[in-house]
Amino acid sequence: LAGRAGIIIFSLGLIAAGFLAAVTISLASAYGISEYFGWKASLNHKKLLNPFYVIYFVEVIPAVVIIAAFRQVVPIMIDAMALNGLVLVFPLTLLIKLSGDEKVLGSYKNGKKRQIAAWAMAIIILSFAVFSFVISISRTLLSYGTYFL
Repeated sequence: LAGRAGIIIFSLGLIAAGFLAAVTISLASAYGISEYFGWKASLNHKKLLNPFYVIYFVEVIPAVVIIAAFRQVVPIMIDAMALNGLVLVFPLTLLIKLSGDEKVLGSYKNGKKRQIAAWAMAIIILSFAVFSFVISISRTLLSYGTYFL
């Protein structure tokens, strides 16, 4: 309906959302880590060596280096998502074990059928994660030289 202007507006919206997400995610994790350790977490601090700022910069600097060092960022993001799928299995198994533990959940624990279904889903997720990771890494290794400047 909007033609070329619609494409431009949509593209600008995606770029703005990406910048917003980058700032939001890194600040949220810096807040979370600071809260965990009991450090004062605020953007209103005047002191730059506040642990909150240090955590934030430690999170942001690798992203800037990756963007500056590599020509193609999308394959790197795909590789990171494939790796994330593998890492996801660890908290998933913990949650499945907890959901079947009567000491933790009492009468609300999963029954045998739900536990079997949960483990089956975990195995399916793990197999897809391994498959996508292998494909991603093999693609990366085959085109290794094209990532760098």
